[in-house]
Amino acid sequence: YLLVRLCHRGGWKAAVFLGLVMGLATLTKDNMVIFPFFIVGGILLFQSWSWPRRIGISLLIMFVFSLAILPWSIRNFLHYGRLTPIAMQWGIGFYSAYNPPQGKLVAVPAQDVVVRYANRHFKSEIDKNNFLFRKGWQFIKEHPERFVNKIPTPHDVPEKVWINPPAETRRAEDMDQDQI
Repeated sequence: YLLVRLCHRGGWKAAVFLGLVMGLATLTKDNMVIFPFFIVGGILLFQSWSWPRRIGISLLIMFVFSLAILPWSIRNFLHYGRLTPIAMQWGIGFYSAYNPPQGKLVAVPAQDVVVRYANRHFKSEIDKNNFLFRKGWQFIKEHPERFVNKIPTPHDVPEKVWINPPAETRRAEDMDQDQI
């Protein structure tokens, strides 16, 4: 809603609220940390405003977003002694997103050789996190064609997750012969 309102009206209030909501969402779910960059990129590339306005709105969004996550980032710095903007588990989350167990199983942390190595060799959560993040990027660079294929479809989600799955989302192998 805030993004649509910002694009239609272009006011600074919508930009402030959008930055704040994205900051709070990032504190709730650390994977949201990349979302503001997509929003700002879209504004800079596709919005028909003047360049000074596009840049100003984008900077305002990123400033408010940064202010929202700043207290938690300061807490992490004081606690761990290193800059860790959001959470300690984003490395495993990022790595697992592109190296999921059992192919495309969603929301399950990977437990492959790389993760076991990280668990054994790094005592610091920050070092383990950074190692797995680098390994995730390395995998994407080595297999760019698989990067796009990681978007889950209804076929990738176990049927028990769906309350009432539509018939077209069921695989033929999973259906009884009389249902085919």
